[in-house]
Amino acid sequence: MPRSKHSGRSGKRRVIPSKNALLPLPQARITEISLGYHLALAACGGVHGSSHLFNELTRTIYLTFYLGEMGYMPVALDLYRMAEAGLEAGIRRGNENGSWQLDPSAVATLEVVLQVHDSQLASARVGDLIKAEQRLTHFIMSGKTASPFDQAGDGRVRR
Repeated sequence: MPRSKHSGRSGKRRVIPSKNALLPLPQARITEISLGYHLALAACGGVHGSSHLFNELTRTIYLTFYLGEMGYMPVALDLYRMAEAGLEAGIRRGNENGSWQLDPSAVATLEVVLQVHDSQLASARVGDLIKAEQRLTHFIMSGKTASPFDQAGDGRVRR
């Protein structure tokens, strides 16, 4: 009985990641990304915040969450929820009276999230960073108003 060349394989082709997808980001790029997020936090913690900077900080929280789900420094969901709540309060104030400024407690919480994200950027493979960005884009394009944290499990993100 003749055997198929493809016996035991599913119909899907296996995608082999490129060498670059398996490597970490170059240090210069990590520094550039990190500096942007930290400057956004400094501006929003002072009197120079804007809706754009609040959006960048929100993106950072969600990317940090998605990378945590992939196993890069997973932390308790409460940290993300506190950071998100602090940003939401600042966004409400900004929309109401034009004051795009974070409370000191929100700044402190976001500093912790950014420290986690800095560590993730230093250790994550480029391919995983791309996957986290794709998940964020999918979440944004879905039009969902709920937080991505609402779909998480028992309070700790993991791979």
